[in-house]
Amino acid sequence: MAAVLTFFVIVKILLAHQITFFSDSISCFSRPASFYFDTHLQCLFFSGNYDNGDPRIFQYLLACLWTLFGKSMWVTHLFFLPAMLGAVWQAMRLASQTIGYQPRPFWQLAIGMALLLADPTFLTQLLLPGTDVWLLFFALWSFNGMAERNSKSMSVAWLLLCMVSRRGMIVAAVLMIVFAVQLWLHRKQESINIFRKLWPAIPGVCVVLTYLLLRYTHQGWIFSSPGNEWADSGQWAEPSAMLKNLAVYGWRNLDFGRVFIWIFILLTVWRKGWHSLFCKDNQLLLLAYTLLQIAFMCVTLPLQNSFGCRYFVMQYLLLTAIALNMLFHNYSLRQVRIAGPTLIILLLSGNLWVYPERIAQNWDSTLRHLSFYPARNECLEYLHQHHIPLGQTASGFSIYGPQCLIFANNDHHSIQQQIKADTRYYIYSNICNESDSMQLFLNKLPVVRTFNKGEIFIKLIRLR
Repeated sequence: MAAVLTFFVIVKILLAHQITFFSDSISCFSRPASFYFDTHLQCLFFSGNYDNGDPRIFQYLLACLWTLFGKSMWVTHLFFLPAMLGAVWQAMRLASQTIGYQPRPFWQLAIGMALLLADPTFLTQLLLPGTDVWLLFFALWSFNGMAERNSKSMSVAWLLLCMVSRRGMIVAAVLMIVFAVQLWLHRKQESINIFRKLWPAIPGVCVVLTYLLLRYTHQGWIFSSPGNEWADSGQWAEPSAMLKNLAVYGWRNLDFGRVFIWIFILLTVWRKGWHSLFCKDNQLLLLAYTLLQIAFMCVTLPLQNSFGCRYFVMQYLLLTAIALNMLFHNYSLRQVRIAGPTLIILLLSGNLWVYPERIAQNWDSTLRHLSFYPARNECLEYLHQHHIPLGQTASGFSIYGPQCLIFANNDHHSIQQQIKADTRYYIYSNICNESDSMQLFLNKLPVVRTFNKGEIFIKLIRLR
């Protein structure tokens, strides 16, 4: 385990100078942290158009770190380093539990851990500064605590999970229900008092209730406000939109190589029978996976809310753990030697999946997006060398906005979100997932310069 953690630390250090805030983390993490930093930690409540109702405790902690050591991406990555190492450590513990704690050869442990760590979305979220790496750390910690019947671990992990975000609260609530169901299923065997055993959930529940009360008292709303940037996402979807959401939800579960995990599970059930899936060793994994899927379907499908792969990483890891259990308990060691590395390679190949330009892609869920950062730097350097002010440029999602929010510095120059009267250039990239109408409009205009890195392109387009 130490070697794996050391490897991730080295990768984090090598990429720290390149990776910045990206995608939703700009608005959901950097903007609140910058607000606290700019107000000298005086304001405890973040408000405004970009307040989506999440607790901002970890953003406040990052602002504290910036105040002590200066605002920079190096300090930012240092803040996220414990979360990354914690998530990797807990994922490896989950792999060890899944294949069995009995002494096993190194190659078996290596296959189990590598398969669980190979998910492209999980790997990407480990490297990106954002809320999800903390969520994954605490969610995996709480699940491992349940598997080991460690009440203290569950209590601390659930408490911290409820402090991360609203999604963290949902995951914590589901895992609490899983724990209660687990106790109920074993009530006769162990003669336990279910309500007395549920005490680990109390601190987390108290934190959620306190937060909701304070938020409503201070701001007058809890999860949705008509004045914020995400107001439309809280509206109910039409039946046709719900069907589209269902299709997208299914796609997200198969995307970036995960289709091969599903194929392996279905083939194993076909060859070995249903007992290979519904065995006792898979009971907790299946229960947690099923209830998490149901919970997230309930909070995503009925709403006009776009959702990405990163929302469901915990389910992906549990599904991979189920496949891992089936691999080690239904096949010979010779077959494991072949099927294990094959699954790892196929899952990692999800990082190579790139869709056509007109199909929106979850770039924050694949390592393929890493080539965006050097391409963006070349574009910004070109603007600087040719004396093109950022205020005269506009761009799409993940590029527009104040530079201080993206690079964690003191540069308050901003790329515009919308084309205005004084906008002379547009920075167009496939990373932005522009609408079809916007793509058609921009494709008719002259391109000043194109910056290509791998599958990522950035075009500087002259508007006038």
